[in-house]
Amino acid sequence: MVVGTLAIVVIIIILILWRRKQKQRDAVDNGFAVIKKGSITMRDRLRAESLKSLDSRLLRLYDPNKLRQYPLDHVSYIKDIGEGFFGKVFQGRAAGLIENQPKKEVAVAVKALKDEPSKEQKEEFFREVTLMSILSHPNIVKLLAVSTEEEPYGMVFEFMSQGDLNQYLRSALPAETSLNSKETAVYLSQEDLVSISIQIAEGMQYLAEMKFVHRDLATRNVLVGEDLVVKIGDFGMSRDVYCSQYYKMSKETLLPIRWLSPEAYLYGKFSLQSDVYAYGVVLWEIFTFGLQPYYGYTNKEVMQFIQKGIHLGKPDNCPDFVYAIMKECWLKDPEKRIKFREVIKRLQDPHHDYEIPPSTDDEESPGKPRGGNY
Repeated sequence: MVVGTLAIVVIIIILILWRRKQKQRDAVDNGFAVIKKGSITMRDRLRAESLKSLDSRLLRLYDPNKLRQYPLDHVSYIKDIGEGFFGKVFQGRAAGLIENQPKKEVAVAVKALKDEPSKEQKEEFFREVTLMSILSHPNIVKLLAVSTEEEPYGMVFEFMSQGDLNQYLRSALPAETSLNSKETAVYLSQEDLVSISIQIAEGMQYLAEMKFVHRDLATRNVLVGEDLVVKIGDFGMSRDVYCSQYYKMSKETLLPIRWLSPEAYLYGKFSLQSDVYAYGVVLWEIFTFGLQPYYGYTNKEVMQFIQKGIHLGKPDNCPDFVYAIMKECWLKDPEKRIKFREVIKRLQDPHHDYEIPPSTDDEESPGKPRGGNY
């Protein structure tokens, strides 16, 4: 009797384990990563609402088998870089990320979820994992590995030694001032600024070809490496580190008002064309060495400018052909705005002589806003 009961129990356990194994095998066969109990699975992640913003072409390119798993406790911590609602970011060193060199350590930037993350934070995290595993371009920051099989969840990126572009520009000086200064500083020539602008445009052209809308292009979301190589990165992280540059529309909604196109602000319409508008503001940031757009004005005042079509003015020492591109980025009709391919063409030709397009604004600027440069 006892033997028969034990046999039945053993059979039940075997059946339960077999069914669990079969479910896991089905998940892998369907192209989704299996994550430990207690975490959101990649299958759930891809069904999540936030992934609707990704073009179906991007999702078809996604291959979870290409993601290198790398537990975060294998990363040697160096220092914190930033922390906010999404999670924390720190600099570290990690071995085994270079093919055929298992012992070689490289500098990395780790973006980790906070302890006990919310469902929304997990969804945002896995959306970024999906996206960054697909994108591959010299001007897009590279995802080296992920930690999604056990907590803490995290992404391991290549480390860009010079930090974000906004702070880099603010710490730099125009090259023409170097003769009159004895300071040890970074000096950027007009050619350097144009090179930075071209690299960002090339990264954005790649995203446009992938049918991906960035929605938050700004110098704070661009990273700088050695030899003035710049890469678009930190998809979403800057909302944490630069929270003061986002306007809180509601409890859940933070918007980068000073970089938003009129249709994005007024109607919530984000598109490749709204990214072009933001790129025009990025150009303005670059040629003002990191000044805040519409500085001296509150976010609410800036919203009024956007509604009235009042644009940023030409920065001091900005070439006419660069400001002409800015103006074409800010055209009221999204379809008439310049394309990134044309931006690259114009920036690469230093001898062209384009006229600044006439303003199509309904209202004129009320004089020099506080802080000037408009």
